[in-house]
Amino acid sequence: MPSYNSLIQLRKSFCSEWVYINKEGKAVIDASDLHDIMQFYRQAIKKGTVLNLGAGTTHFHYMLAIEDKLTHITALDLGKEHIQILQDFFNYYQNPPKQARFISKKDLNIFQITAQSVAQDSRYGQDRSREEIIKNIICKSTNNHGKLDCIYGDMYQLDVLGDRKFDNIILSFSLFISRDKNDMLKLFTGIRKHLSSEGRIIIADFEGVGDSGFGEKEAEDFPELPKVRNIYSADFDLDQNILADYLRKAGFKEVKVKTVPVEVEGIEKEHNLNYLFAQAKV
Repeated sequence: MPSYNSLIQLRKSFCSEWVYINKEGKAVIDASDLHDIMQFYRQAIKKGTVLNLGAGTTHFHYMLAIEDKLTHITALDLGKEHIQILQDFFNYYQNPPKQARFISKKDLNIFQITAQSVAQDSRYGQDRSREEIIKNIICKSTNNHGKLDCIYGDMYQLDVLGDRKFDNIILSFSLFISRDKNDMLKLFTGIRKHLSSEGRIIIADFEGVGDSGFGEKEAEDFPELPKVRNIYSADFDLDQNILADYLRKAGFKEVKVKTVPVEVEGIEKEHNLNYLFAQAKV
């Protein structure tokens, strides 16, 4: 297993091959998969607050598509490396801006192009500028002490949230299970306690995420944060029926789960993986 580099993971998800300025000078997200994910979030989200569990390095990128529906944005992650990168983005858009320590000018440029594409795309209903969207995300991600509202913690130990409740809790490619499928019940039950009345759990992940179908070479494309991989390394294939079943067991209602084919060329498509999109209400 190669060493983990959180910046590489960021740049795989939002890369210059997919996010760029075209010959006509228009900002483009040229990856149907990214649009599938962002449009799912937009359709599933309830107006109000959001907690992104296992937020990762792409947290702010995905918030671009739903910012206008959110009143406050909170992230939680077990990886200090991830939080450092999110802090870099946050600091850069302060007034005055602070020098980024980890992300590059290219990383910032791709984020801005993503924001520009969202701003000019009617599917996201924004009707405002790139600058306004980014400014609002940063403002809504600021806690009462003027700091980034990003919590270092484990999604299986949500006592760190105290009595905070959210209108939406998102798991964005972060559904890690420590021993077996029954851990999902513990996870979903814990999440449910921190959702407001009629709050929603929203999940985007891959169907069939277990390691059993991958050899050593393929596993190099999925080098999870070592701390996460050591704790949450269950080997089973997740499918829509299992996910729906455990959401219902945890007491969620109006459970909706669907799969969407992976279209972007890569290891996921080679193994015929599908995206797994789920939403449910308290």
